[in-house]
Amino acid sequence: MSDYYKTLGVSQGASKEEIKKAYKKLAIKYHPDRNSGDEKAEKKFKEVSEAYAVLSDPKKKQQFDTYGASGFQGQYSQEDIFQNFDFSSIFDEMGFAGSRGGRANAFGGFGGGRGAAQKGQDQSFTIDLGFMEAFEGGARTISLSSGKKIELKIPPGTSAKSKLRIKGKGQQSPMGGVAGDLIVQFKMIPHPLYEIDGKNIVMQKEIPFSTFYLGGSCEIELVGEDAKTVKVAPLTRPGSKMRLRGKGMKDKAGDRGDMILQLVFTWPEDTLDDPQTKALQVLAESGL
Repeated sequence: MSDYYKTLGVSQGASKEEIKKAYKKLAIKYHPDRNSGDEKAEKKFKEVSEAYAVLSDPKKKQQFDTYGASGFQGQYSQEDIFQNFDFSSIFDEMGFAGSRGGRANAFGGFGGGRGAAQKGQDQSFTIDLGFMEAFEGGARTISLSSGKKIELKIPPGTSAKSKLRIKGKGQQSPMGGVAGDLIVQFKMIPHPLYEIDGKNIVMQKEIPFSTFYLGGSCEIELVGEDAKTVKVAPLTRPGSKMRLRGKGMKDKAGDRGDMILQLVFTWPEDTLDDPQTKALQVLAESGL
């Protein structure tokens, strides 16, 4: 938890002017224009700016003095701290770049309007997604760490490789910058039959030993429609793949990828009965 007085290097009894003076000194020292590419300086700049936003606001300062760091930060998110807080006047005094929309350009350059306020950090969020929800699309309500809830539309054809970017729903930028984005990623819940590979659906299909050699047919469980019977050619090799056009995942336009079947042996779960054993013996004697 941050002790804002320690962050600015002032005592709890410091006057408003002392707090302002301490902030100006540190803001100039750690400003990104003077520390290009220095992530530690950028982090420090954000910390001192947050401290000043609290201690220069009488109501927030009183809350902080009353409840301490843990109590205060349990009530106020970073977004709450900077919301509607105007740094324009103090930045004008320091010669920072101008403000945007009445809010100070915290990450701008000194004079001449160089640079723009740095965007807030993106925030990642992972959703466990079932196969049919990925196939058909849907909607979710997600709760962010800030306590805010967002209605999220999941488009058809979503997979573990998909990412949704929601503008302005990430971390707030200190002192008036544009908020970061929310990056939604997906973790697929395993399905007993299907796997998603881009726009395709991959499925292992077990068929009997005899069908590989003699040929025949098998029934395929399709997604979102009736099952389909497909033919298997004689002397098909185990592990062969078949492609069913237009039976895969949907996309936003409603077009579909393919279903990829991988043909594998149906391995007997129990011992063979006498007729099956004799049939195999005949095959063995014939050289197969």
